[in-house]
Amino acid sequence: MRRVESEGALRNEEYIFRRKDGSMLVVMESSRVVRDPLGRVTGYEGTLTDITERKKAETAVFQAKSAPRSRCNRSATRLSPSDSEGRIDYMIRSPKV
Repeated sequence: MRRVESEGALRNEEYIFRRKDGSMLVVMESSRVVRDPLGRVTGYEGTLTDITERKKAETAVFQAKSAPRSRCNRSATRLSPSDSEGRIDYMIRSPKV
């Protein structure tokens, strides 16, 4: 409440809550303070949107994208193309076969 009062509004703030059953709930809040003509706070308006499933999907995509890299990083096989003078241009770790 203090933050929305000092800033006037919050946009797309994410919070994690724990339900009574122990599961996590991720919400996005957008809200604003409502004031009377004298500037006194009379209330708050806003929305809380459940984004739990979206966050799970984002995590799954991130893990899927990083899995091939982590397999490559564990590999001992290296490809090291070099130029005509034997200098290495780049190095790639290939996945284990």
